Amino acid sequence: MLTKLSIIIPIYNSEKYLPRCLESICQQIKQNVEVIVINDASTDTSIKICKKYVNKFNFIKLINLKKNRGVSYCRNIGIKYSLGDYICFVDSDDKLLKRSINNILNHIKNYYDKELFILRNFALRSKKITEKKTNENSTLNLTLNEKNKSIINSTNCWNFTVKRKFLRSNNICFKYNRVTEDWLFVTEMLCLAKNIKIIEKPTHVHRSFEPNTLAKKAGYIIVISRIKIIYGIGKIINQKKIFLNKQKIKFLLRVLKISTEQMFSNIVMCKSKEIKKASKYLYKYSSLILKLSNLGFKELDFLLRKDKNINESLLKFKSEKIKIIKNIITRFGKNNIILFCAGEYGKAALKFFINLDVKINFIIDNNPMYSEKKMDNTVIKNSFYLKNDLKKFSNHKIFICNKKIVEFNKIKLQLSKIGINYKNIFHFNI
Repeated sequence: MLTKLSIIIPIYNSEKYLPRCLESICQQIKQNVEVIVINDASTDTSIKICKKYVNKFNFIKLINLKKNRGVSYCRNIGIKYSLGDYICFVDSDDKLLKRSINNILNHIKNYYDKELFILRNFALRSKKITEKKTNENSTLNLTLNEKNKSIINSTNCWNFTVKRKFLRSNNICFKYNRVTEDWLFVTEMLCLAKNIKIIEKPTHVHRSFEPNTLAKKAGYIIVISRIKIIYGIGKIINQKKIFLNKQKIKFLLRVLKISTEQMFSNIVMCKSKEIKKASKYLYKYSSLILKLSNLGFKELDFLLRKDKNINESLLKFKSEKIKIIKNIITRFGKNNIILFCAGEYGKAALKFFINLDVKINFIIDNNPMYSEKKMDNTVIKNSFYLKNDLKKFSNHKIFICNKKIVEFNKIKLQLSKIGINYKNIFHFNI
């Protein structure tokens, strides 16, 4: 019987959530579907769990790696050995909603000419499941002419079902980037795909419980990752025949802008020798990155001009940003400081303050599943913790770690409603 869909699941030390993930998938499969699990040399009981399900279900393939190779390698291996007409990805700590596989198969049957399907997902941030909606103001979006719908606000590969033949004919694979490894994979798919269809009914439940994942690393690792993403986008455009309409250009510019912002934010956390290494990467890729000016991406033009010393410019940028924060610290002191937001930017801010010997009392985040967990040994609380002991924190300074001014204002309003004085709320924006 022909395999219509291959579900690829990379696994590394996933014993806590893996049974629930596999169960949510296996209970839906009747025919035409294979599940490929790639165990990336887990050191917990993940391999035992995988073997249990392999023995129980004949549609599961197990690839057991003896050496840890990373999620990009695992997904590429999954693609290589897949037999399905279409491929989708599931993270081992996520799960599929009931009847979602049948929903995907029906779309494959009815729209077989489509190269790419966009999947919706729910975000599991508490005991409740909330829908992750897409709108025109999303961080990343690509708009189709059909009903002018925004189809994506994420560059996560599990938000897509893609035709295997399309991947192979265009030689699309995951690049070996240590973080956000699927950004280029998704960007390349979206730029090359001509026939795209949205599957409106959500299929995935995405777990957002852990504040210390690779996606929330900070410093040099992020800087190099973002430089490689910017260069990778330039390489895709330069090497492949891509028709870039206004919508695709808009999408690319969003990815490039976010990558650049995160690169500069994390430069401030880098040591001098790390900045020197980053400068060499930028110099090496400069000619191709500068070609992106034709798209309207000019954020790095000032840095990569021939008369500029990239290393000196980055060191100067870091020095100026540190001076700004030091002035605030001099004014208010190094104690009684709270950070708001445990995301990637919050991680960068935490590292920034630690490097300046500033004591962060704790971090506040609106994700209730982060509560009482730690990020770099700093405990995370929810906003009720402030409200319940407001007098104790009345003189604390709160730095909101979100670059978007709209989100900053929302959080500032939230804090003021629980009684925090406006004069004690600051925007951490570097």
